[in-house]
Amino acid sequence: MELVRIPQRFSIDCHECDCETPEPIKATKQHFWIPTERNELMDELISRAIYYTETDTFNASVIPLCLSARATLKALHKANILNSNEVKRCQFFLN
Repeated sequence: MELVRIPQRFSIDCHECDCETPEPIKATKQHFWIPTERNELMDELISRAIYYTETDTFNASVIPLCLSARATLKALHKANILNSNEVKRCQFFLN
């Protein structure tokens, strides 16, 4: 099973909101390692991350969460998990 390293902050927020996302296989102080399998759980994680990166109406207290969502998408992009439509939506910060 292949794994990808993502920031903990955004993944923890997803779980606190009762969203089903990939379960971490291992953890470090700041990151989770999750399976790279593209399924409903990964789709939910990607969808939420894109939402957080595209929304500009959040207040300043949510900015760290938005940055974590962006870092999550960057990690998923490097692992070739995002589809072409998702890459287009995130193009402005993926390169």
